[in-house]
Amino acid sequence: MDNLKNLKQSMQAQQEKLKEFVTHGDSAIQKFYENSSVFITGGTGFIGKLLIEKLSRACSLNKIYVLIRSKKNKSIKQRILELMDDPVFDVIKSEQPNFGSKIIPIEGDITEYRLGLSKADWNTISDEVDTIFHMAANIRFDVELKEALLCNVRGTREAVQLGKDCKKLRAFVYVSTAYTYATEDRVGCLVSEDIQTPPMESELLVNMAETMSSETLDKIAPVLVNGWPNTYTYTKAVAEEVVRSLGNDLPICVVRPGIVIATYMEPIAGWIDESNVYGPTGLLLGSGLGLVKVLCANRKNKVNIVPGDLVTNAIIAAGWETGSQRETKPLKPEVYTLISQTN
Repeated sequence: MDNLKNLKQSMQAQQEKLKEFVTHGDSAIQKFYENSSVFITGGTGFIGKLLIEKLSRACSLNKIYVLIRSKKNKSIKQRILELMDDPVFDVIKSEQPNFGSKIIPIEGDITEYRLGLSKADWNTISDEVDTIFHMAANIRFDVELKEALLCNVRGTREAVQLGKDCKKLRAFVYVSTAYTYATEDRVGCLVSEDIQTPPMESELLVNMAETMSSETLDKIAPVLVNGWPNTYTYTKAVAEEVVRSLGNDLPICVVRPGIVIATYMEPIAGWIDESNVYGPTGLLLGSGLGLVKVLCANRKNKVNIVPGDLVTNAIIAAGWETGSQRETKPLKPEVYTLISQTN
């Protein structure tokens, strides 16, 4: 009990230091985002919620536009209100009760052309937004190839096209995965922190998804996805090439997180979205509840896990660095890989 008490006190002391630092509001990153208007896809997901919370709490933004689908007879306004009821926003609610006034839901769907945005909303974003965080994706490992292509590849293409239309764009941050090129032929090899040659041309794959049935695509999926463990990492690899080729004239970067787990410290230690209780977090929870007693694993394998709040901080910092370098932008997008260890 003493150890637990000491740990709690240590965490509280660190959180107070962080709060004090954030309150100053004079860091280079905070100044970069001051009075900024940002557009976020995937804002209702695990990292999306953390990103909205951290930007709202630590930066003096003008507006946060969040792409949201209306579903289950709920309007986008109802969904954004439900989102802000999540415990992850408890800290900012106590500090900034009116923080929600800057969060504006925009109806759309990344599986649709032009992200399902109305002409008026597209024009509003292209006129006002200076930073785009594209995080929305279908992250299921067993999703049908057609659905994964339309969501992860075509959706990314449409998001980049929106970025090209933004008159004030300073930074476009695409969130991918550290396992984009975790293929059979690369096992035991060093994978460079670059965007690799895609398995197939993105437009050809999108055209196949648009014109072929799910049944037909599923029949040839084993050939197309050969070497990749699932359709998720396969389509994220193709999407990175979309970012590189279509966004070659934009201040754009790619962030590749490892396996994201519960928060380390911000805004509260140990928070995780209820839809994200799987993987390492699910195993820990299952063990704690006594449901998982035995696990078959290779003790030599290392799992690259990273807390959600550290991923969020890196995404925000990547936007700042990309925007700060836009005048001397490199010929290819910067790639940021977020993992817990390298050997």
